[in-house]
Amino acid sequence: MPMADNVPISAEVVGGTREDLICILAWLKREYDEDGGSGFWCNRGVISDALGKPGNLWVIRRNGEAVAFQVGEFAADIVSVRKDQRKCGLARRLVEASIGRAEA
Repeated sequence: MPMADNVPISAEVVGGTREDLICILAWLKREYDEDGGSGFWCNRGVISDALGKPGNLWVIRRNGEAVAFQVGEFAADIVSVRKDQRKCGLARRLVEASIGRAEA
């Protein structure tokens, strides 16, 4: 599967950290407020709980900041990409990584 031209093939999917979670929750809240109450902010408890379960919160960072995340080790229970980073293959990269973990 080819990646979008503006997504580096090396968009690395890594385990999420507390700092990633703080960043993720901040942009989800901002998007929720901007979009009149839509988005994954309502799932913040599930997303926060994922950090406490090894292998359940995965992120892609750009410039040291989480810009995309997935909850679920092998299945993509929740996948979200920050608005300014959408349509460049990051969600696809997260799902491909989860498939790779499942196959391994």
